[in-house]
Amino acid sequence: MRIPRLVLFTVLALVLAIVFISNVFGQTYKRHALIEESTGTWCQYCPFGAYLIDSAEKKMKDYAVVISYHGPLGTQNDPMWIAQADTMNDNYPSASSGYPWAVIGRDAATSNRNLWDAQAEFDAGEAPLVDFRVVNATFNSSNHSVDFDLDITPIVLGQTPTEDTATFVVIAAVTEDGIVAPQELNGVGTIDNFVHHNVARAFGSKVMGDAIVLGTKTSVSWPVRKHYHISTSDKGVNDFVQDSIRIKAFVARRSKTASNGEVYLDAGQTTYITKLPSNATRSVWPVLPQAGQMVSGTTMPVVWGRGGGAASSVKIEYSLDNGTTWNLVVASTNTSPYQWALPDTVFGQNLVLRVTDAQDASLDSTTGVFSIAPKPYFTVEYPKTNDTLWVGDTVHINWTSYGASENVTLEYSTDGSTWSLIKAVSAVSTYQWIVPAGAEGASVIVRVRDANGALGTTGAFSVFAVGAINSVTLDGGPNFSPNEQTTVHWTASGFLGKSLRIQVLNNSQTPFVWQGLAAGVDPTLTQLAVTMPGWTATQTKVRILSNEIGSVIAYSTPFDITTSSDVAPVGSNANHVTISPDPLSNSATVSFNLPEAASATLILHDLLGREVLRLAPGGLPAGQQTLTLDASNLAAGTYTYTLIAGQTSIGGKLVVVH
Repeated sequence: MRIPRLVLFTVLALVLAIVFISNVFGQTYKRHALIEESTGTWCQYCPFGAYLIDSAEKKMKDYAVVISYHGPLGTQNDPMWIAQADTMNDNYPSASSGYPWAVIGRDAATSNRNLWDAQAEFDAGEAPLVDFRVVNATFNSSNHSVDFDLDITPIVLGQTPTEDTATFVVIAAVTEDGIVAPQELNGVGTIDNFVHHNVARAFGSKVMGDAIVLGTKTSVSWPVRKHYHISTSDKGVNDFVQDSIRIKAFVARRSKTASNGEVYLDAGQTTYITKLPSNATRSVWPVLPQAGQMVSGTTMPVVWGRGGGAASSVKIEYSLDNGTTWNLVVASTNTSPYQWALPDTVFGQNLVLRVTDAQDASLDSTTGVFSIAPKPYFTVEYPKTNDTLWVGDTVHINWTSYGASENVTLEYSTDGSTWSLIKAVSAVSTYQWIVPAGAEGASVIVRVRDANGALGTTGAFSVFAVGAINSVTLDGGPNFSPNEQTTVHWTASGFLGKSLRIQVLNNSQTPFVWQGLAAGVDPTLTQLAVTMPGWTATQTKVRILSNEIGSVIAYSTPFDITTSSDVAPVGSNANHVTISPDPLSNSATVSFNLPEAASATLILHDLLGREVLRLAPGGLPAGQQTLTLDASNLAAGTYTYTLIAGQTSIGGKLVVVH
């Protein structure tokens, strides 16, 4: 049955208007939506699908890139059948179970026609991952062929997704609009003069795509360009209507994460090819940065393209007043991307770029307005200005950042011009630095930087190699009286800190203490007069140490502080004390003789003068005495002992082994 055309078109126009009006308002498109439809003149439901796609094109205009595949092979002898339709069927079998069906963005194949429009609008609202352009398009009317290039550039260089595992492909086709052929319509017969649009007629690529190197971990120039030549005679098709043919192409990635294994990145199309020149027009154009883009970092890649025999080099300029005045970036470069080291004047500003053919000033093109983020930087909070550090110190380098990378390099300099590596670190804001030999200096600086040029430095601080004190001796002696004056001598080398202290060991207390003899001693001195304390002691010693550097310390040999009523110096009656065994392991017996009853105490010190053990049996009768010395908790080594019995003090050494 034939349908009156007026009735049919009135009904279909009403459906189309409802779909169009319901979605046309308030939509902002950021990239091109790709709609690949499988259809056929034999398909009774396909007119509805065609009008849905017409609706999407009316709303989205060139933001909708549509390719309609007629097939499959042998079905009703469709006059617009194309072999590539069978390839699409093979790759999307779940959707091809019913006609018409469509692939929206190569990752949403469905026979549910009610979803096509919404999915296409959603895709077009997404930001593109690449800049994709059909350029240098020409038409040869003598052999009905078209030539064109596809230029592809990631919007953000270095961030093409899954580049290590994905295969990138490009697809290029020519389609024809306005083909009139009878079309089946479900339940009501055939439409005699149905107008078919976006009909795929010839491909320059495989339908599932030609592989292309796009990963940004590969060293390539941008844009990546691929050339296509499509001739109707090559395809065996000679009935193209030249005024109705368009070039359509897109780029996609094949990834295991996609539900159908493939996701398109962006698409492009030309006007009708009869409007294309026979020779590509000489031209240059900027690709990156793009209008509305905010660029971060201290360098910016400028990507540009050229066509039609334009010179291989361009001049690049920028303007901060929307093109009223121009500032030179580079007079001539054939490199794309050109890495522009941003001057301080552009940070936080809106600007435009202009590229000009280096040999023809009349050929130029300008970007839209884009912006530069404030200059990224690091603030290094520690070490602080005027700090004093020593070789071997463990120092926490701390920093904060603005707009900089998490991957940073830490370095130090002793002269402000040559830099030595400390460490390259990632995703931290502090690092424990052991100050190395070679970092000594009065004006040391630490800096933190990233690969994009963001930088932060400390103020100048000092680093010194740690010195040493040796040969501590005292005038007079070998023993001293309480309050006796003497002079302490020592030798020194290297950096000792800002001041020294001189102390004497008071080992008559429990626990023992170091009592000050002098404080704030100039570290350049090598002798100083001191006064002994007013108390008595045996086996005491003097030490000299740095107020700032814990490892700078030295000791005198042991001596006594005695009065005239004291018994003989330590060691004169040493034969009265016997320790067995010596060396000892876990325990020993200490034997000594008391000529009269007395209180006895045995004290052990390590070689640094620290008390490590005390036996205090208290009052003992006259005669031979024994004490048990438990050394099981002592480290192996040499110790000094002091036995105090009444007014007698006897000392010596013992060795512990385990």
